Amino acid sequence: MEQTFENLLFPKKDRMKNALGNVAHDKACGGLSGALLKTARKLYPGFESVAPESHVGMMSLLLPVGCNANCPQYCYTGGKLARDGVNLDRILELIDEFAKMGGKILRIVGDGEPTLYDGLLNICAKARGLGIDTIVFTNGIGILSEKVLQEYEKGRLYFYVKMWSESQKKQTDMVRPKKGWAYEYHDGAVGSAPVPLYQLLDIDPARVGIQVMASSENEHDVRAMLSGLKKNLPILLERFIPAGSGKGRMDLMPTGGFPYSKACSHPPRGSYHAVVDSRGFLRPGIFVSKGAMDVRTSPLRDTWEEAFISNPMFTASRYTEGCFCERFFL
Repeated sequence: MEQTFENLLFPKKDRMKNALGNVAHDKACGGLSGALLKTARKLYPGFESVAPESHVGMMSLLLPVGCNANCPQYCYTGGKLARDGVNLDRILELIDEFAKMGGKILRIVGDGEPTLYDGLLNICAKARGLGIDTIVFTNGIGILSEKVLQEYEKGRLYFYVKMWSESQKKQTDMVRPKKGWAYEYHDGAVGSAPVPLYQLLDIDPARVGIQVMASSENEHDVRAMLSGLKKNLPILLERFIPAGSGKGRMDLMPTGGFPYSKACSHPPRGSYHAVVDSRGFLRPGIFVSKGAMDVRTSPLRDTWEEAFISNPMFTASRYTEGCFCERFFL
């Protein structure tokens, strides 16, 4: 397992503690019986001896914002941008509710490029004030604004920079920046990489890492990153998922086996991880929009409890062995 910010900030023992309380809550509310109860006992041993309690330890937000990249073969989300979706005021309220449910990590993962969202700094400041760590995923195109860097200096803010190749041409081809832009690379202690990585490293090297997607097109590059100069950086390594949004291709699958550290790969993940999309809907996973439930006006806790007890997709996200997203995303 590679070092990731998720593992550093929200250790496995704490995630399992949250999971056990949630599963005990499911049982207390009548949401577990028969084969489901048998699976729960296998995945979450000991849950019947803990107090029932609803937790959300980690929440991923997909923001209603556009993107400066066009990645038709690799982008998962594939949905229409919700320009009339959840507004900033409600997002800030959701962060408050998340904190009251024991929130540890806020992940800003899209829908588009988070650093283009006007309210990003408000979100980061809100989370920091509540003692929540925020992880932002950026595609690394262009440079980060002075305001973003100033917010980064204040702490409790972490970045993953998308880095799928150390070849400037290959990275540009794979992430496909719009408007003819290419990545501007600098040479540094960690090797060639997009400029934002160096901007963040100069301020605090302990809070910046790289996100790597392993496909057949960059397999050699990924192995080099894992064993080379960048091995000391937190690396979120994910395998290319061939059916993502209907735009994937089986021929892009890596030929060799890869260890990978996607947060949703652990069975307990469905018991502590909420995903709120750019429409303002709670859904089973980042790649799974089916079965989503509106939280624009409903309290997060009420929707969370209802969804995980009554909705089959959410139930499957808790009580499925292996990576739920790879099996059920649309």
